[in-house]
Amino acid sequence: MPSERIVTRVVTRVVTRVVTRVAAPWEVFIRPRRGLAHQHVGSVHAADAAMALANARDLYTRRGDPASLWVVRSDAVHAVSPSEKDPYFSSAADKPYRYPEHYLALNEEGGHAD
Repeated sequence: MPSERIVTRVVTRVVTRVVTRVAAPWEVFIRPRRGLAHQHVGSVHAADAAMALANARDLYTRRGDPASLWVVRSDAVHAVSPSEKDPYFSSAADKPYRYPEHYLALNEEGGHAD
């Protein structure tokens, strides 16, 4: 039966396309109100960004009215681990210009108070 073969080929192609769109993990960030920073609230699994936004909206925006919603693929997030802390966040003790004590106060004429 040639028609069964054609249907089988079409079904096989459709299934192959669906299988290749595997759901990937996405990290969800919400900004609760205007002026506040985004906060990581969790993660969802989705095949693409549109589905990730829809899943995140359904899961994380039920309560409240957030100002914005971000989703980012988990494999695109790069972070510093605690073992790598020193090269990134080393003490600024050798950089006194970062502290206000390093600067001299100004007098009323705009010069330095000696």
